[in-house]
Amino acid sequence: MNYRFANNIRLHQDKESPFINFVQVKEVTEWIGKKGKAERLERNFTFITDIAVTKNNIVQLAEGGRTRWKIENETFNTLKNRGYNLEHNYGHGEKT
Repeated sequence: MNYRFANNIRLHQDKESPFINFVQVKEVTEWIGKKGKAERLERNFTFITDIAVTKNNIVQLAEGGRTRWKIENETFNTLKNRGYNLEHNYGHGEKT
């Protein structure tokens, strides 16, 4: 795994926008496929947090972010597809 981070970035370009901290995780998996050919899968995960990110806590923060994503994704999938008849709201509040 390859980890990168940046702290104190504005969420938006305006001066009123809150500061966030950014985490990026790059996961590379390599294996030999069924036909003897080398295969490679590269996945990138990104998270934002209000917790200051350091070399000492980035792995823990990234694991927490991935765990939270899995919980949220499975919950929304259940609500949408298991009889609750809910749909994903892609909006993020009112646009003014």
